[in-house]
Amino acid sequence: MYINYRFKKAFFEPSYFLGFRLFNRKIYREKIIDETIVVQPTHQLCLNEIFKKEKEYFMILGLLREKKLIAANSTIWIDNAKGKKTTIIELLKTLQIKGYYNVKRGITYEQIKDIAHNTFGVSISLGLIKHVDTNDIFFKFIPLAED
Repeated sequence: MYINYRFKKAFFEPSYFLGFRLFNRKIYREKIIDETIVVQPTHQLCLNEIFKKEKEYFMILGLLREKKLIAANSTIWIDNAKGKKTTIIELLKTLQIKGYYNVKRGITYEQIKDIAHNTFGVSISLGLIKHVDTNDIFFKFIPLAED
């Protein structure tokens, strides 16, 4: 009976076949334990998790608040000018170039997408992330990271 249920769901919803489910716009990975489905949320990467120092993270947030790019009491992006997605991508890539992240090889496109959605509340496609280059002119107010 369980197999038939799973087959029906897999036939109508391809996400079940892949082992993922979509609830309230969040992707969950499902585990099957003794014919019961246990749904667990996947890890959601945020900007503060990849910074070397917490002090630098709050300094960057302060600079973004001064420029009125993010909200005063949160990290939600409030600048609704044309090209805001490109600006967020440039910001994340600029922070990497200036040495703020604790990752060795740099952040991936998937990580940029997750950070933009989870930290700034903006959904960005992978295609856009691949085509945007860094433009240090707009973020010249961000200093180099301290070592």
